[in-house]
Amino acid sequence: MVRRKIPKSEFEAITQAVLLFPDGVTFEKLLTVVKLDLPRRTIQHRVSSLVKKGVLISQGKTKAMKYRLAEVSASPPTAVET
Repeated sequence: MVRRKIPKSEFEAITQAVLLFPDGVTFEKLLTVVKLDLPRRTIQHRVSSLVKKGVLISQGKTKAMKYRLAEVSASPPTAVET
């Protein structure tokens, strides 16, 4: 099975759409805002991938689940000397 490389623009479109909702957005609402010509299930996979990568946070369960951007630290982590 050959995996196709997913365009970065698909992930960016989803994160930009989520940015419009600082308190979180349901998947149904996200579908109305995101501008991707992809099947619903494909967008679900992309959102799930962003959650697994820690880019998005999911809150709630089933239809009430909301997605929001993960907190971004103000400064990069520093190296610890041993």
